[in-house]
Amino acid sequence: MLGFIGLGVMGAPMCRNLAAKSGQEVRAFDSDLDTLAQMDQSGVTPAESVRDVAEHADIVFLSLPGGHEVHAVCLGAGSLLTHLKPGGLVVDLSTTPVKLARDLSARFSARGIQFAGLPGEGILNTAEESAADRPGPGVWWYRVAITPYYRTDRWTPTPAVGQSPPVRVVVGG
Repeated sequence: MLGFIGLGVMGAPMCRNLAAKSGQEVRAFDSDLDTLAQMDQSGVTPAESVRDVAEHADIVFLSLPGGHEVHAVCLGAGSLLTHLKPGGLVVDLSTTPVKLARDLSARFSARGIQFAGLPGEGILNTAEESAADRPGPGVWWYRVAITPYYRTDRWTPTPAVGQSPPVRVVVGG
């Protein structure tokens, strides 16, 4: 099962597209209950909480406004870090500061969960951080795991954050 958290202007269409094209059940959560209720019409199963998504999904996509929201979803009460099963994958499409993405990657990795922040789709890199980072050994694994749901249209020159893949994704392939 796929999970999706963050159903704003960008997240809602991506989530609907995953539900329509992935061939898997998609369970989604958003703090705006009206937006969440509308997703049911698109074949998306509304979740009661972040924890509900984490306990059911193997891959969770995040489309959140910024670092504060990513931190809360990943590390706050009922968080992904606490409730996602080892072997899971978190794909962060949000605008997440590099320092936070690195911290999350380390924390999730310690629990046997992969964290893929997608540069070019969200992760904020400064020139100094970009020069220091290079793709890690997990690049191909992430590409294989994500590709059935999001088509990579090309490899970008944006370096990886931690072990995150340098890919640009196209919603729904």
